[in-house]
Amino acid sequence: MLTNTFPFVFFSYGIPEFTMLLTYATFAVVMGQPLSASIVFPSMVVFVQLREVVHIAFHFVPVTIQAKISLERLTDFLNDVSWSAF
Repeated sequence: MLTNTFPFVFFSYGIPEFTMLLTYATFAVVMGQPLSASIVFPSMVVFVQLREVVHIAFHFVPVTIQAKISLERLTDFLNDVSWSAF
């Protein structure tokens, strides 16, 4: 199944982690603001929620595509004239 492959792991976990690191780097380096616990910990909660949403989305995309393909194949089979004579 697709969920055990590298792209799934990278996109569902890597992108939110990379976004978190990039946000902290931008806040600290570019904006010149100090990172403190009162800033980092609440934002980590937001990034964890983002990771969960991305994880769920990347789980359901392949399942939805497989369901669509299966329904198209079933429709083609049922609409096929050659077997309807039986």
